[in-house]
Amino acid sequence: MALRLQQLGTEDIAGGAARCAYRLHEALRAQGVDSRLLVRRKKSDDPSVQRFEPSNSISARIKRKLRRNRIQKELQGHEDRRPTGYEPFHGDLSEYGAELLSWIRPETEVVNLHWVSRFLDYPAVLPALVRKVPVVWTLHDMNTFTGGCHYDDGCGRFTQGCGACPQLDSSDPSDPSRVIWSRKKALFQGLQHGRLHFVTPSKWLGRDLRASGILPDHIPISVIPYGLDTATFRPIDQAEARAKLNLPQGKKALLFVAESVENRRKGFGELTESLKHMGQTDDVMLLSLGKGEPNLGIDIEHHHLGFVSEDEVLATAYSAADVFAMPSQEDNLPATVLESLCCGTPVAAFDTGGLPDMVRPGTTGALAELGDHQQFGANMRSLLDNSPALRESCRSVAETEYPLAKQAERYIELYQSLLGTPAPAVATES
Repeated sequence: MALRLQQLGTEDIAGGAARCAYRLHEALRAQGVDSRLLVRRKKSDDPSVQRFEPSNSISARIKRKLRRNRIQKELQGHEDRRPTGYEPFHGDLSEYGAELLSWIRPETEVVNLHWVSRFLDYPAVLPALVRKVPVVWTLHDMNTFTGGCHYDDGCGRFTQGCGACPQLDSSDPSDPSRVIWSRKKALFQGLQHGRLHFVTPSKWLGRDLRASGILPDHIPISVIPYGLDTATFRPIDQAEARAKLNLPQGKKALLFVAESVENRRKGFGELTESLKHMGQTDDVMLLSLGKGEPNLGIDIEHHHLGFVSEDEVLATAYSAADVFAMPSQEDNLPATVLESLCCGTPVAAFDTGGLPDMVRPGTTGALAELGDHQQFGANMRSLLDNSPALRESCRSVAETEYPLAKQAERYIELYQSLLGTPAPAVATES
């Protein structure tokens, strides 16, 4: 009988974390797992994805309003004065309270949580959920073990219980970030032993989760990297790829990809600064993908392709480039880097977060010390001049380490270990 799995996420195919979760959902179903995905916002027409619809009764609506007021009151006065450039700040509470519990299928054997901010109410759902079934929680950023930020911008206060939060413009050691962090810790410390297992896609995120001190020692953490469909993300002849995108053929191409080029953490400004240190640029063009209208402010040929969500078009863009520039300031295991490697395109990145897991100097790209624009620029220039020599090794690493089937196999083994039953034979990607 197929393993019966229920996965939970805020949405299915919109946003980086959602796309990674949905790809895993598809891969598990392809391996025979009865996986169902429950989301707050559904964008696909996949019948195995169910949209959560909160109760419309008068009492339920009143309870949701009261919970919304509580959540807003907790951050009152802080949200309005948050410094610009940061991503959203989310606590551990949700207006839906315990409503999610009634949406867990009775036959479910394992639940896998993903990015669930504002969807999952920790205190109302987690204790009851782990009493029913084993729970795997895949982290896609830092929010689960911080006082509300999704990336801490290097502040490190999550290892001290948060408080005086820079992202709340706060100097108060007992501010909402400390309250939220402390509430999370108390919850995790009280959960039933052996029923919750965390997964992080990168080694860095796993280390920070353990270093946070928010988990008791008995809650395990596994590192399982994301996977990709290496048949969709594959090398395409560069001239053909550029022709499809109406791009010129003669110059070497750098590519920048982000959901929004205006996201400060993704580093478009860092890229602009690094381009000034690249040396010769008259033989180079920059390609960018993402929401927003980037302003380079320097003299270099630039083609902005807008926001792209279709995997086939993304694969074409990676193949059209000679180098993928990833100047992110802090990141987990960005799928964009995996996509680039699958397409045989080497990566220039900063040595931060989970990027060193994938970007290996001399094999798949080059790393610069965080904030060293001169080194990042020199690395881009070197990779542009030597890109053909790395294309085969980039593709080889992707095929060996990051196929979707391998990711699915690792998750199936984890699920089965939690159930105490042997894992079935799993087909591997050829």
